[in-house]
Amino acid sequence: MLELALARLADEETAAGRTPRFEALRPFLTHQPGAGDYERLADRLGLARATVAVTVHRLAKRYRELIRAVVAETVADPAELDAELRHLLQSVSDGTSGP
Repeated sequence: MLELALARLADEETAAGRTPRFEALRPFLTHQPGAGDYERLADRLGLARATVAVTVHRLAKRYRELIRAVVAETVADPAELDAELRHLLQSVSDGTSGP
């Protein structure tokens, strides 16, 4: 489900003509930046460090929205959505998968 949401986000960014920028920022959607990561990326992309941070924040927000949408497609009752999201996030943090 997470991969599907990430693929949808990549498709959105591609449709908007931002594929190279998205590919550079993509790792920060699933991993915290290390010391100097944003600065190095900002230099590489010709952006301000603050622009990189804001863009990652916006992409992460959209990624969360897409995760929610993907999970919503899997539940029969919309009332189950939050419980299913909690289960998914718990599985990811435990390193497990499946029911």
